[in-house]
Amino acid sequence: MDFAVPATIAHLDRAFQNAGLRLFMVGGSVRDLLLRRPIHDFDFSVVASLEEIQAIAGSAGCESVFVQSEKFGIAGFGHGSVHGQIRSIAAGRTPDEALAQDLSERDLTINSMALELRTSNVTDLFGGRNDLASRIVRFVPDQYRTIKTDPIRMIRALRFSAELDFVLEAHSAKAIRSSAHLINDVARERIGGELERILLVPSPSAAVRALADFKLLDEMLPEVSALVGLRRDPSHTIDAFDHTLAVLDSVPAKRLIRWAALLHDVGKARIPDEPDSRVAFAGHEGAGAGLVLDILARLALGRGVAVRVSKLVSQRARPLDDEAAWTDGSIRRLIVDAGADLDDLFVLSLAAARAYSPSGSEASFRSVQKLQARCERILGRDGREFTSPLNGDELIEMTGWEPGPWIAETKAYLRELVLEGALRPGDKARAKDLGAKYIGA
Repeated sequence: MDFAVPATIAHLDRAFQNAGLRLFMVGGSVRDLLLRRPIHDFDFSVVASLEEIQAIAGSAGCESVFVQSEKFGIAGFGHGSVHGQIRSIAAGRTPDEALAQDLSERDLTINSMALELRTSNVTDLFGGRNDLASRIVRFVPDQYRTIKTDPIRMIRALRFSAELDFVLEAHSAKAIRSSAHLINDVARERIGGELERILLVPSPSAAVRALADFKLLDEMLPEVSALVGLRRDPSHTIDAFDHTLAVLDSVPAKRLIRWAALLHDVGKARIPDEPDSRVAFAGHEGAGAGLVLDILARLALGRGVAVRVSKLVSQRARPLDDEAAWTDGSIRRLIVDAGADLDDLFVLSLAAARAYSPSGSEASFRSVQKLQARCERILGRDGREFTSPLNGDELIEMTGWEPGPWIAETKAYLRELVLEGALRPGDKARAKDLGAKYIGA
C-alpha cells in the first residue's frame, strides 16, 4: 500500500534514515492514514535520545523543534501547517522490541499500530487493521489494565466510537461499565479537554448518551445526568436529557455554542416542581447560568469561556420573547448583553425551540428572523458601541467638579438615553446639554 505524506514528513524520515535510525509513525497518525482521513498531528517513535531527536529533526529543515516533555522524552516539531511529536523509546533495546513495548502501552487497537515509511511496513500486534475494517473500537489487552493505567481512556473509547461511527466491542464495554468510578482519579482539566473533543465531533449526542449509559456522566457532569427522565410539561414528548442531545446535534460544531447546548437546561433540575405554575421550570435559565460557571471552572476551561457560555445560557430564551415586546431600546440592550455571541444566541434559541416542537417552531423561526433583521438595521445605523458619549474626564472638564460617584451616575444616565434612542452614540454636544441638566450643572 502506498502511503502519501507531506514533504516535511518525508524529509524527516529521510533524515533519521541517514542517521542510521528507524523512525516509526505511530498511533492516531497511522489510523487516520489507513482510513484516508486528514492528519492534523503526526506522532512518531524512535530509539534515540531526546538530544539526538532534536538535532536530527532540526537538520531535516523543520522550522521549530522543541522539548515538549522531558519527563516522557517527547520532542515537538513544526514546519508550516505540518506539526507533531517524536518520542524517545526504550533505549538499549532493539528497535522492534522497543516498538512492541510502545504499542502495548497504548489505549485502543486502532491506535496501536506503527508504520515504517521507508518500507511501507505496518506493525499491527493487536489486530487494529481488522478492527478498522470491522468498524470496532476495542481496548488493547488486557482492557482492565489499560483502563487502570489511564482512566481517561474510557472517554476516548466512547469519543472514537462516535467520531468514527464504530461499535464499542463487548468486552471493552463491560470493562468501562465496571470501571466508571476510576474517572475520578483523572485531573479535571484532562476530563474537560476530552469532553470538549467529544462536543466538537459532527454528531456528539451518541457519545454523550454513551457517557450516561456507562455512568461516566454521573461522575463527571452530574448536573447533566440529572436531566435524564426530567419532564414536567405534558406537551413535551421527550425528557430534558433527550432534548439536550437534540439541541447539541443541531448547533454548529463550535466550542462555545456546543458547551452552551450541552448545559443550557442544567438549571431545570434545581427548580422545585410547582404544579400550580403556568410555566414549567420557571427561572431555570438564571439557575443554569450560575451552574455553568461552576461546571466549567471545575473542568478548568478558563474564566473567559465560562462567562460567555454562562451568558448564552442565561439569555437563551430572550430572542423567543413576544415579538410585540421588542422595542428598539430592548433590541439595543440585547445587542449589548449578547456582545460577540449574538449570532450564537439566535442559533441556540431556535435549536432549543425546534428540539421540543419541530412542527410548532416555524412561528418562532419567523419571529427570530425578524428580530435578527432589526438587529442588523440597528447595528448598521448605530454601530455596536452603546455607551455614554462622554467619559469621566470630559464630565469633569464640563463641570469643573471634583471626581466622585456623580460621574458613574451621569454616564449611566447618558448610556440609558443611548440605549433608548434618545441620544445618538458619539453625540457629545447633546450629551453635554442633557448631562448638565441631569446633574444641575
